[in-house]
Amino acid sequence: MTDATRLIGKLVEYDRALDIHLGVLQEEFQDLERAWHGLSDVYQGAAAEEFRAAFLAATTRMRQYEHETRHLQNVLRRQIEFLRAFDRPGAIS
Repeated sequence: MTDATRLIGKLVEYDRALDIHLGVLQEEFQDLERAWHGLSDVYQGAAAEEFRAAFLAATTRMRQYEHETRHLQNVLRRQIEFLRAFDRPGAIS
């Protein structure tokens, strides 16, 4: 097994771990959003407005995190394909 083959394996594991991580994170955040929507219907006043602003900011940061992680995965997957091409028998090294 070449060093490139081992590296490809580790990068694929990392990609899978990112998929699992994002899946769990999205599920948990959806639960939080459902709870927030239920609370926001009855929660009133200045404290509610502050919490609403903070929650909306957190939602924006969460969506940005998801976007950046997917971008990272796209770069990672392109590099995996490049390494696979490099690691094929007969490839120029």
